[in-house]
Amino acid sequence: MQLSVEERAAIENGQTVRCAIPGSNVRCVVIRDDVFEALQLPVSVVEEDMLNDIYLGLSHDSPDDWKHPSEWEAGVKS
Repeated sequence: MQLSVEERAAIENGQTVRCAIPGSNVRCVVIRDDVFEALQLPVSVVEEDMLNDIYLGLSHDSPDDWKHPSEWEAGVKS
């Protein structure tokens, strides 16, 4: 990929530059590495969040035969 003088100056000044890869429909964004790192939002994963994500994924894949946790009756003796 070749950048114009203006594009290179923009990147050096912390700006993003949009470009297309010649001969394809692929569009890219070029950004300076330290600017990209500053944009990253820290993510803290809580175990319950992971369990909720797993439950949602499983219930989405098999909604007809997946019970809601309130229906599990864990610890209830028959």
